[in-house]
Amino acid sequence: MYFVLFTKKDCHHCVEALDVLMRGHRSYVLHETDDLDRLDELKEEHEWPTFPIVYISNGQRRRLIGGNAELKQFLAKDMVQKGLDFSE
Repeated sequence: MYFVLFTKKDCHHCVEALDVLMRGHRSYVLHETDDLDRLDELKEEHEWPTFPIVYISNGQRRRLIGGNAELKQFLAKDMVQKGLDFSE
């Protein structure tokens, strides 16, 4: 499993989320932009109001985790080790 992050440049929470993943030696794919129109599109497309927008993926499906705070909660619960139900 790996994480997918949609971030914007100069975003403190985005940098913090990346740092958490790197310190935990977690695999991730990063999509970063500073284009204002694209940022608005991403928020609408992913139905999440802030950045970063974080997903977990099994390679075939992905599931929204949320933002930086939700990522930290997710990792604290060690749900990655327990696995996720991607059927929902």
